[in-house]
Amino acid sequence: MNSNSNKHKKPKDRWLDHWLIAQGEPLKRLVSTHALKVANTEKRKRKRSLKHQAAFDRAIEVLVVNLAYLVVRPSNTGCLALIQDDAHGLTRYEHPSLTISTIRKALRLLKGDVLTVRGGRCGIRTSTIRPTEAFIGEVERCGIEPSDFGRDLDEEVVILGITYRYIVRRDEAPIKRRHQVNYKTDDACVAHDRAWVRSLNGLLNSSDLAFIDDGLAPKVCTEDRTMCRIFTTMDALDIRWDLNGRLFGGYWQNLRKDRRQHLRINGEPISDLDYKNAFARLAYIHMDQKPPEGDLYDLTGILAGYDMEHPTHRDGVKAGFNALLNSGAADVPEILQDLPEGTTAEALRKALAIKHPGLVGAFRTNLGLKLMFTESTILMNALDKLMAQGIVALGMHDGVMVAESNQEAARKAMEAASEEVLGIALVVVSKAPLGLLGHRGVLLAA
Repeated sequence: MNSNSNKHKKPKDRWLDHWLIAQGEPLKRLVSTHALKVANTEKRKRKRSLKHQAAFDRAIEVLVVNLAYLVVRPSNTGCLALIQDDAHGLTRYEHPSLTISTIRKALRLLKGDVLTVRGGRCGIRTSTIRPTEAFIGEVERCGIEPSDFGRDLDEEVVILGITYRYIVRRDEAPIKRRHQVNYKTDDACVAHDRAWVRSLNGLLNSSDLAFIDDGLAPKVCTEDRTMCRIFTTMDALDIRWDLNGRLFGGYWQNLRKDRRQHLRINGEPISDLDYKNAFARLAYIHMDQKPPEGDLYDLTGILAGYDMEHPTHRDGVKAGFNALLNSGAADVPEILQDLPEGTTAEALRKALAIKHPGLVGAFRTNLGLKLMFTESTILMNALDKLMAQGIVALGMHDGVMVAESNQEAARKAMEAASEEVLGIALVVVSKAPLGLLGHRGVLLAA
């Protein structure tokens, strides 16, 4: 694999977000101002029907709000990409009223005053838009902040994805592209998941969540709270709902461990809890095998140069282990660079086979997607228990972050959830933010 293959990729334009809305009064006033300008400019002889006027107003709002968001939170390119191909039908992931023709009309009327339009870099069917200097100045004068942006409550929060691999050159690794599957029908479980995730989002959006600015980049935007449940299918014609299912979307999920100490819930510092060796233990349960004692990612004495106290060695082993359970070969540079210098993918695979002989049959398979589903089911159960107690919890993939005063309640909820789903209670550990108690940062039994 060419380790330099990603170094010179051009930055991508941000896609137009159909579900971004004006939430704060300054942004609402900005939208109203430009909607009125458009109405005066258009001078229609016949009024639109209520349905078509609502769709047109939504198109004006989505364009103004997206461009204002681009000013408040700039992208690498300063542009937004949008599809303008009549052959492109709306999917369940796009707002049903934002048809191509409606967007085109809104673009034409906002052009020059609010935005400029040109051919895009994302493909022949797309265009890119950019805010004008006048509009940028207007947004800045209005004092619009991230908290002024919201999300439409009707946004689809149950997403089904499929990953395709494209071979560009025979001497390079295939390029992976993830696509959303526009599934047509729901079953009762999917409908329940959708209602549950929207309920979770309602709690998160009304909660007192903060981040003490640490001066580091990227700047944390605490308004990014909308969660969705993402499933994976291996065949778009054979849809199933028992693969993956993890929750994604919250700003806290991509936050580096050493920055979590700056998170606040209801003004309190957070407790960061997760299940000890969760993914590995779920693999053992699935394979009906007994795991060895101790940390399942500790390769001391097995992998040359491995040091359990090294800041990255354990992370590399964990990433390699997870890759093997997700049809990978644990051979990507991001994994190997965290391991002892000179470690090869083959050496890591052999060491993991020695450590976990009972799991060798699961390596290089897609078992990981089933384990993710089990893991996500446990997490949703735990979050549900906490929501019933009025406790705000920030969900990770295998754990939660809660206000310090709720640590014990969260631990009990997590243990009970794992016992209900698996029949046994998984061990829950609490971690201190990196930088306070060393790189492992374990407070309870690890």
